[in-house]
Amino acid sequence: MVGRKWGHYPTMTPQEKLQLVQLIQSISWRFSLDQFETAALERLLKALDQANSEILTMIEARAAALPSWSEERALALLDEYSDLQLAIKSHLGMGIAEITGVAGANSYLVHNDILSFSGLAKDFNNVSLTAAQLQQMAQEMPVGGRLLSEWVESAFDTAFVRQEIMTGMLKGEGYPALVRRLLQEWDMTREDATLIARSYVQAVNVHAAHDVATANKEIMRGWKWQSAAENGAYYTKSGKGRGRGVCLTCLALDARDEVYPLNGGPEIPAHPNCRCNRQYITKSWRELGIPIDEIEKAARPYTLRGKGIDPETGEIVPLKIGTGGRPILDVGHFLGDYEDFFKLLSPAIQKQTIGPRRLELYNSGKIKGLGDLVTIEMGKARLLLLKELQ
Repeated sequence: MVGRKWGHYPTMTPQEKLQLVQLIQSISWRFSLDQFETAALERLLKALDQANSEILTMIEARAAALPSWSEERALALLDEYSDLQLAIKSHLGMGIAEITGVAGANSYLVHNDILSFSGLAKDFNNVSLTAAQLQQMAQEMPVGGRLLSEWVESAFDTAFVRQEIMTGMLKGEGYPALVRRLLQEWDMTREDATLIARSYVQAVNVHAAHDVATANKEIMRGWKWQSAAENGAYYTKSGKGRGRGVCLTCLALDARDEVYPLNGGPEIPAHPNCRCNRQYITKSWRELGIPIDEIEKAARPYTLRGKGIDPETGEIVPLKIGTGGRPILDVGHFLGDYEDFFKLLSPAIQKQTIGPRRLELYNSGKIKGLGDLVTIEMGKARLLLLKELQ
């Protein structure tokens, strides 16, 4: 494929324009979901932080009253801490299910609107579920092979904390250090809670879109994988991947530009915190009963996210990542799939996104396209190892 300059719009067929309209609407809705997730998580985590703070204050007071430090007493306090967190676990699970339910109910409305072209398509079957129904579904729907309750339980890794406590004891740390370690563990729990919530909101969003498409299968031709158009995790000179961004598997699936059967293709979401969507391919405007041949030209948005350069090593390093993700440095528009986007990036950003060795194989022609980075086995996408690409 030939890269296209930002803002340049080649001649497009009516079908390509139709797909682009739906793509823009889908991306716009994904942005709205991001805003909703951030606001909802801030409220949920604020309540959980307050509850955890009160528990830690209680634990610290009891620890200070003990005459001496011992493994038995430390583990007894840890068990008490775990018991007191039961209410927090329950609140977290219910909170994520509630966020998922509200987001899912709105996802059905939006995807009905997107796939029907705001009701213009004739004989379109609208599909909807209530927030209460979707909240219940979230509790029973596995994501990444786990139920919501199992994800929440794993976020409170008592085994890891016990190991940390024993490490502290071997170093001769006292009870104040125990509390500091519990605070560090809570920071990781907060990150896990954010990942779980985002994963479930996206899973129900993808599920809603597919329900609507399946209910109108007679007007669907299939679907394409659509990832976020942004740079990926940064890579150090040693070739080790770090940071966050669109993952190699997802950008490669987008770059394949392949149309899958409505109920076929690779499993989506591909992994926890996956933000990818199905881009549905519908019949033409006229076949849908919409008397339109031409529409205003539009293009797919892209995002370049924050990074920095280590002044001593020259390596690309990440900026601090908060609830809202890496800072946005640049935005714009392009036409095509991730392959088109990738070809327009600077060599440094290309290297950051797929890594130095894969970039060498790509530039040498040993990899014909980014889509060659993955294979689909038993309905699941798998990133090929470097030795498999050479």
